[in-house]
Amino acid sequence: MSIQQAVQGNITTLSSLKDLLNQITDPLYILWFQKPGCSIGQQVRHALEHYQLLFNGLESSRICYDDRERDPLIEQSVDVALSVVDSLISKLISMENSADKMLSVACATGQEKCSTVQTETSLTRELLFIQNHTIHHLAIIAILLHNQSVTVPDDFGVAPATLQFRPHSNANCSSTGSE
Repeated sequence: MSIQQAVQGNITTLSSLKDLLNQITDPLYILWFQKPGCSIGQQVRHALEHYQLLFNGLESSRICYDDRERDPLIEQSVDVALSVVDSLISKLISMENSADKMLSVACATGQEKCSTVQTETSLTRELLFIQNHTIHHLAIIAILLHNQSVTVPDDFGVAPATLQFRPHSNANCSSTGSE
């Protein structure tokens, strides 16, 4: 996989989030759901802050997704979230012709202060992770919206591999073997 493919996958994922955000209101965005104990805005903020941490870590080549700001403005305002999405898409577009880069990623593995593990990774690998992480949170958002009788596109919050597996997706693939 090339970095360009990973970048494009993230642009597609963030664009689907942007399309959805353009259709919902702030009251729905901040509505607290007892199960799973969050709002749609918190799900969006969580996903977007992972992108921000990735971009912020590129200069130092060190990323720690645990260092999120947890910015309340992103989780309380659709307009603020849309602005962040637009900024992230612009940053991704500017990366399309970049070379892959080696990075270090750190992550807490437990509640103890000494439970952080650091490992080597690459920009392409982190772009793949962050797209799948975002899709996971979009799936949660889709469930929350469904519970409010809000219709979302059938492919919203669905992993690319799942979309490829589904029969309607495979029908578009050209046959390369003999029949």
